[in-house]
Formats: sequence, structure tokens, C-alpha cells
Amino acid sequence: MAPYNGTYQFTVTACSRTAHFVVLDFHVNDVVYDQLLAGDNGYDECTSKTIYVHLNENDDVFIKHEQTGDYLLANDASGLPSFGGVLLNID
Repeated sequence: MAPYNGTYQFTVTACSRTAHFVVLDFHVNDVVYDQLLAGDNGYDECTSKTIYVHLNENDDVFIKHEQTGDYLLANDASGLPSFGGVLLNID
């Protein structure tokens, strides 16, 4: 939940196994704001995405796998999915 009105930067990282893929939805208050696609037909693949968004105090931000894709890779070799954010500017 956003503590202040302002501009935020979020980073999402996800991996998928060879010949599989996964789409993660970046939500702001239950509305899909952006998406991350990870996957490739030829090899295990990891993708990171940086998202900039203006939030109001108490806006809720989260990542959710809803429908598309079938494999989110998480292991010692590839790493774990990650999601983080930082407040860049207060209004």
C-alpha cells in the first residue's frame, strides 16, 4: 500500500522453463496496469521489467498470475521471482 502520493518505481523479475512461458499482471487497485512476459521456446529465460507509476496514498499494488502461461521457474540456479518498489518523488 502506497504511504504517500507520488511517483514510484517498481521492478518485477520472473523466469520460465524452456518451451514454457508465464505472464504476470502488475495491478494497481485491482486493475491491470502493466504485464511481464517470461519464456522462450529455446531455453530457460528470465525477464525483468521496470514500471513507473503515479500512486495516491493507500493505493494497493501487487503482482498476480491470472490466466496466461503455465510455468513460473523458481530454483537455486535461476533464482526466485522478485518484486520491489521505491518512492521516487512525493507530490
